[in-house]
Amino acid sequence: MLCGMDMACDTFLKIVQKCKRKFVITQVGENEPFVSELLSNLPTTVADLEPHQIHTFYESVGHMIQAEPDPVKRDEYLKRLMDLPNQKWGEIIGQASQRVHVLKDQEVIRTVLNILQVLLNSCLDFFLEIYAMILSLFMRITLPKKLGGLGLKIVSNFNTALLSKWLWRLGRGELGLWVEVIRALLLFFQRFGLGTPTVT
Repeated sequence: MLCGMDMACDTFLKIVQKCKRKFVITQVGENEPFVSELLSNLPTTVADLEPHQIHTFYESVGHMIQAEPDPVKRDEYLKRLMDLPNQKWGEIIGQASQRVHVLKDQEVIRTVLNILQVLLNSCLDFFLEIYAMILSLFMRITLPKKLGGLGLKIVSNFNTALLSKWLWRLGRGELGLWVEVIRALLLFFQRFGLGTPTVT
């Protein structure tokens, strides 16, 4: 059954890539373009698909939406396409704002990765809109808790601050034993021709 669904999703993608304009035009005997009808039934359509099949399906619908010449309709279609991932993301953020350790749960991590993969697959052609969406999500995660965010630190900034603090203490001779550990590591790297260790 899985192979059959894989083939169906792959075939659907190939058809859409070849004639995507046909899906955004109201055809004879239809009340709305196929893409709009598809988006209306999206939860039912993807309910039985595996994550990798959902990624392919979203990529197909993303190609259809790209073919819509009217920017207003295109934005509306894109919003409807992202309703399910956004809803799931909202649930995760809601849980995490109550108990931040939920973000360590493997199932939650898999869900977040699937959401990001869906965004990537369906929206490469809408990079600016998606970049704004991801930036908004990132800002919400790093916003302090008292302002409604999750209060997670930006790790690269945190590491830079920590290293700067260590360098300051090293220069003032406050690190004691750690100075000897760092010297030993540097000597080890130099002795075995490994160069100087770098921190990235």
